[in-house]
Parts: sequence; structure tokens; C-alpha cells
Amino acid sequence: MKLETFIEQRNRKLGVVSNKEGWAIPNAYEEFAIKLGKHDWALTLTLKQTYLVTTDRGTYLKRLTFEDCQYIGNRFLARFNRLAYKHKFKRNNKQVKAIWAIENGGWKRRFHLHFAIGRLPKWHNNLQFIEQAITDIKEHVEELDTVKDIRHIYSKGWNGYLTKEIRAHRYDNFYIEH
Repeated sequence: MKLETFIEQRNRKLGVVSNKEGWAIPNAYEEFAIKLGKHDWALTLTLKQTYLVTTDRGTYLKRLTFEDCQYIGNRFLARFNRLAYKHKFKRNNKQVKAIWAIENGGWKRRFHLHFAIGRLPKWHNNLQFIEQAITDIKEHVEELDTVKDIRHIYSKGWNGYLTKEIRAHRYDNFYIEH
């Protein structure tokens, strides 16, 4: 029996998809992210890995989980929308376009969030506003630690970077807010 035939049979029994099939879903995510339109700013935010929890029995430090990261990302975007659009966010449901992903901390690595943000109002579409907004948001979202990177996006490569966790077949950490 040829080695290739043996490997194909073993993979079928184990339920392993071929390399071509395995890249179909990540490529579809990346194409979809590109079709959503232009995003102007790329943000990378690190998170504190533990946070203080207060109960009736006392206080303790809790380690950050994936679900906590989802909650922090949603709170960050809600606060960012409120700062960018003021009352239009509440009254007219105006929002920034955002694609974001949670990058898994892994072993001895920190959880962090990657954002691609677009559709900011003209008067707020600058680096100074984004830095000030993040500083203001840190007062309300205590789990945010540091801002690693804020850059203007000039190419579509950031969408590929956001979908890199999907390439590792982790589909639950990619979010679209449009």
C-alpha cells in the first residue's frame, strides 16, 4: 500500500479534513472581512490577566477567561461608540464599523484584543481622539491594561491578521459589529 493511500485512509477514519478543505472556512472569513468595507484604524489592546472580584464572603483575584474577554471587548466597543457618536449612539443607534478578535493567551502569553475600526465621524477620525478615547475607556473598563499598537490601516493585510486564529480552527473568537 502506498504511503499516501494509507495516510488518506487514516485521516478519513479520524475525521481529519484535507489541507484544501481545512483552509476553506478561514479563507471565507477573510474574504468576508475584506468585503465589509474599509476600516481606518487598527488597535491592539492587552488585558490584565487577573481581576478583583468582591462577594459577600470577601474579595479575591480571578484569572481572566475567554468569556471575560468577550465581555470586555463588547464593553470597550460600547464605550468607544458612546465617545465617538455621543447622543447619536443612544438615539439613532449610530456605531463604528468594527471587526475584532480575541487572541488566545496560550501558555505564558497574555490575552489581548485586536480591533479594526472604521466609520468614525470626520471630526473624530484622528490618532489624538483614539488615544484620548482609550484613556477615558480605561477608567470604566478596569480590565484593560495597555495599548500595544494604534495604526492607520493602509492595506487589507490587517483583516488577514485578525483571522489568523480562525486558521487554527478556533471560530469563536472573531466578531463583527456593523
